[in-house]
Amino acid sequence: MHYLVDGHVHVRHGVRGEDVLDVAQRNFQAAHERMGIGEARYVLMMAETGDERFYQRCDKGEVMGKWRLARKGEARLRVMKHEDGGEVGIIGGRQLVTAENLEMLATGCDLQGPSEEMPLELLAQTILVGDRVVILPWGLGKWTGHRREVIEKALDSLDSKDVYLGDTPLREGLFAQRKMMSKLENKGFKVLPGSDALPISDGYVRTGAYGFCVEGAGGEDWFSEIRDGLRGDVKVFRGRMGLFAIVWTQLRLMMGKWFKKHG
Repeated sequence: MHYLVDGHVHVRHGVRGEDVLDVAQRNFQAAHERMGIGEARYVLMMAETGDERFYQRCDKGEVMGKWRLARKGEARLRVMKHEDGGEVGIIGGRQLVTAENLEMLATGCDLQGPSEEMPLELLAQTILVGDRVVILPWGLGKWTGHRREVIEKALDSLDSKDVYLGDTPLREGLFAQRKMMSKLENKGFKVLPGSDALPISDGYVRTGAYGFCVEGAGGEDWFSEIRDGLRGDVKVFRGRMGLFAIVWTQLRLMMGKWFKKHG
C-alpha cells in the first residue's frame, strides 16, 4: 500500500471543509496517476494554528458536503469518505512557533500540542516523546541570518531519523535556500513537502498537489505506517508554482494584511 501525503495542511477560516476535501482528492488522484503506482491512500497532515479546528470538526462527525466521517482509526487519524467511495485520511497536528520565531510542525499530536515558545531543540525533543513526527518547514525569510545558525546547530544534535525538513511550492518556485536545503539533505535529513495554504481566499486549491509518498502494509494504523515508512524510501510529488503565480500570491497576501490593518 502506498500513502500519498500532503505534509503541511491548513484549512483557513472561511474555507469550506468540503472544498478542501474535493480539491485534495482531485490533486491526489492526478499525482497518483502521474506516479504510476499501485493502490494508494490519500492523507492530509494538519498543521493547525490558533483556533483552526478542522481535525476536531472531522472527529465530531461534521458532514461536509458529500463527505462524512467513515471511521475513527487510531487516536491520531480520522478518515473522511465521499459518497462516491473515495477516502481522505486526516492526521491531527499543530504548527508551533519556537523561541527563535521559527515554525515547527508537530504531526500526530492532540488538539493543544506541546507548549510553544521553547527553544527549537527542546521543542523538537518534547514533540518526539509522544511518537509524533517533527517537521521543520521552510519559511520565506526565516532561514537566514542568525536563525539559519540556530537551525543548523539544533539539527547537528537531533537525529535525522526523527526530524524532517518541510518544503513548499513557494520555496521551489523562488529557488530559495537551495544550498542550505541541499546541505541538510546531505546530512541525512529528508524533505517532506506540503501545500502550506496561505490565508487568501483560494489558497487551499493546491492541497494534495504537493507532498510525498511512502509505502506501508495497508493496516488500520495509517499514521504509524507513514511514520515507519519515512525511514525507508520517500518519493516526492510536486505541482510547482510559476514565478508569476508566486508574486501574485504574495501581493494578494500583503494587500489582505494591509486592508485588515487599515480597513
